[in-house]
Amino acid sequence: MDQTEKNVQTLFSMGFLDIEDIKNALRISHNDLSEAVAILTNDQVRYGPYSSAGPAEDVEMKDVTSTALVPTAAPPPYNSLPDAKPCSPKPDYGNTAFPQTNLYELEQRVFVDQWSIPYKKDESLAKCLIAATSLAKEGNHP
Repeated sequence: MDQTEKNVQTLFSMGFLDIEDIKNALRISHNDLSEAVAILTNDQVRYGPYSSAGPAEDVEMKDVTSTALVPTAAPPPYNSLPDAKPCSPKPDYGNTAFPQTNLYELEQRVFVDQWSIPYKKDESLAKCLIAATSLAKEGNHP
């Protein structure tokens, strides 16, 4: 079995089920698995409209003109959320324990369709970053 077939089998076992798409991605990526995965997952950073694939490459383009983008409303303000609790006036820089409550609150705010990130110094993101930085400096990690 040559390297291309091994790569086809590898990508197929990773969950990419269309053999033709796999072969096209491997051809465009010159048989590079990482590049092929990026192509198959539509990584727009590498393979956007100004791709380095070049005009000689046969890349199938999908018609997206029928897809309408509907603007959504801005996320709700922090204080209007039902679980929002008033924050302490100053962040606690001395506590080295990781603020799990703040992490859970941050997850509830970020992993939704209309997310908002509490970014002020006394809110969850800053508390989690400060604690993570402190733990990393001390070497206390799981």
